[in-house]
This record gives sequence, structure tokens and C-alpha cells, in this order.
Amino acid sequence: MVDDMGWRDPSFMGSGYHLTPHMDALAREGLVFTHAYAAAPNCAPSRGSVHTGTWTPEHGILTVGSPARGREGTRRLLLPDSRTSLEEGCWTLAEALREAGYHTAHVGKWHISEDPTAFGFERNFAGGKWGHPPKGYRAPHGLPGTEDAPEGSWLTELEGQAAAEILGSEEDRPLFLSWTPYAVHTPIQAPEGEVEVFRERLPDRGQGNPRYAGMLASLDRQLGRALAAHRRLRGGRPLVTILTSDNGGLAPITSMEPLSGWKGMLREGGIRVPLVLHGGPFALEGESCSEPAHHVDLAPTLLALAGASLPAGLRGRDLAQRGRPDERPLFWHFPCYLEGRGHAGDPWRARPGGALRLGRWKLLEDFESGRLQLFDLQQDPGEERDLAAAEPETVEDLHERLVAWRASVGAPMPSGPDPGFVADPEPRARSGAR
Repeated sequence: MVDDMGWRDPSFMGSGYHLTPHMDALAREGLVFTHAYAAAPNCAPSRGSVHTGTWTPEHGILTVGSPARGREGTRRLLLPDSRTSLEEGCWTLAEALREAGYHTAHVGKWHISEDPTAFGFERNFAGGKWGHPPKGYRAPHGLPGTEDAPEGSWLTELEGQAAAEILGSEEDRPLFLSWTPYAVHTPIQAPEGEVEVFRERLPDRGQGNPRYAGMLASLDRQLGRALAAHRRLRGGRPLVTILTSDNGGLAPITSMEPLSGWKGMLREGGIRVPLVLHGGPFALEGESCSEPAHHVDLAPTLLALAGASLPAGLRGRDLAQRGRPDERPLFWHFPCYLEGRGHAGDPWRARPGGALRLGRWKLLEDFESGRLQLFDLQQDPGEERDLAAAEPETVEDLHERLVAWRASVGAPMPSGPDPGFVADPEPRARSGAR
């Protein structure tokens, strides 16, 4: 699970600027979901859903850090609390697979507790509380397992080495490797040798950052290294690989065109992500699937592959079972503020809100104003035409479903107004605020 890789970042998803040959090979030989979704528009909530198989309000990690981001006095609503760690003793995918006889290992970013070994992993390289490399990508790194890394070594390469060693090990048990690299999260850093080739390439629809492209290429190279180690040393043992991202890409470093929005938003560019399943029942020679998939589907898919029991509380479905005629709703709950440049000139990257997708329809709800927007993603993937006024019955039906879902999972809601809100705060330079 790549950190912050946008929906159109890999070549197989349409990028004409980035180069990702090893990801592309997985796509050519596997199953590509073109309408796959992260569980949230930023990383920690999505990771919580991947590892617990539940919606974000159920595991309680609603955002990164505090929901009350941004300058004091600029938030209209009072916000609910958000966990910063999974609850001790909660069900996790790694624990379930370990009980099923699997060796469990984690490499890279964790960000949903202090230590992944407290949640079912026997081995951990570089995982902990950090949301990005605390000292950058060049050593020293200050991360578990990197203490003896040579001066100047690159974190992404160390992760690739650790993943290759695990995939190529002589461990007799079946293996579950959770490799969630810190790349391509900021800071945008890459070895100069990876960057140079992109300086001469023509930009493509908002993608044209050589250093970011080099960072993605470096990660892709490490993916190839790890897969090659498995083929060389454990080639007789089947391998299923899942490739995805934790949320949309970060603008203006990359672009999700034709989707609107980016990381931190409930618009498609903030939550739609690449998803490839390769090997086993997914050895399908480059098939694509437009059925919506979601991060909550990954745990039941992996448990089914492992022949392990599926607990009743899982919210997703086994992605190997395709072609179901019935449509299912997908939900998002983000009662949080995120500072930064927003969509269409909004001074907020995210305001408290929720979303639902059902078939072709997507409903967006703004908790500040109560505004409901409706988009037909089949005809309008860029969410440019709000059809709420033209489709009032559809809006009413979808909103009722969204409200009922929030009640069923105990989703905490904002209250308000915030008594400290200032409608027209003084500019930062004049107020002295930091």
C-alpha cells in the first residue's frame, strides 16, 4: 500500500509521465479495479480500515492527528474526538492470519499505533507511530530496524531489501507481508539517478514533477526487486499480490485528472485509488473491473484466500467473488477540518462531511451547511454537474441511507456552532497567528 499514490500516478492507470514498469506488469497479468476506493481521504483512517476490516467510525481513527486542524477561530463547528491508535485487543487481519498459521511481517509505514507487533505482526521493519519519515528518506532514519543503515542510504531501498529478504526467506509457514512504504509521501526526495530521466520528459495533464516521478520510479524498482527475490528463492510457492494506495495523491505534486480533488477531500481525486490483485484467482491477464471496490474488502479477500474464518464484523466482501448483480452502498465519514488549498477556491482542503456511493450515484454532504450534492459518476467522473435539484428523490433516498448508516455504526457528529468562530479573521500576518 503506497502512501499518497494518486489514482492516475502509475502508468497502467494512464500516466503519460511516470514510469512504473513493475506495477504495470502486475496490472497486465492480474485484475485492475478502475473504481477502487480508500476508506478515507487521508492515511491513518484508511490504514485502520485495511487492518480491521471495518468502517472508520468503528475503529475510531477518523483523521490524522486532531480533527480540529487549521487556525483557531476559523472552524464553524465543534468536532468529535478521533483516536490516534487502534484500540488495544481489537481484531486485526494480521492476528487472524497468524492464528491461521501464517508468519506475519510488516515493512514500512504503520501510523495506527506505536508498534505493529502489538497487533499481530511477528516482525517489524521501520513501522511505528510516524506518518512520514521523521528524518527524511536519506539515513540516518530513526526508525526500527534502520539503526545500522549505512550513512546516506535511502529508506525506500532499505524497505525493498527487507521485503525481498522476507519474501525470499526459508520460512516453512505461509507468509503474510504487509509492505506499506513511506514513499511517495512528503518530503519529496529521491536519488538523483532516479530523477534525471524525468527532466527531459514532457508533462502530462498536471503530472510533471521530476523528483516525485523519480521517487515513484525508485519505489517501483524496489517492488520489482522483492518480487524477483520471491521468484528466485520461493518460486514454487504461490504468491498473491495486492497493490493499492492509502488515499488520493497530493496536489500540486501530482494530478488525478479527470477526477476532481486530491488528498484530504471526499471528492473522487481524494478517495479513488489504484487497486491491482495479482496471482492465484487473480491471474487474469490484465482484466479490468468497474465494480466499486473498497479498502474494507481487503481483509475478507485475504482471509478467503488463506482459508481462514471470516468474523461477523467485517464490512467488505471477497473481491474474488465478482459479478454480483446487486449494488452495495459505500460510505465515508470525515467530521474533520483539514487546512490547505481546497477545491474550487475553498480555503479549506476539507470541511466536516460525509459521502455515499451507490452504483452510478455519489452523494456528498457538507455538515456545516447541510448542503447535499449529487453526481452521476458514470457520466461525470469529474463531479462537475450537481444533479441534486434535478433528482430530489435520489438525493432523499441516498441521504436516508447515509444517515441510517451513521446511526448503525455510531458515527460521531460535529456540533455547534463553535463559540470561538470568527467570520472574518484578520489575515495571518496582521494577527501574528502561527
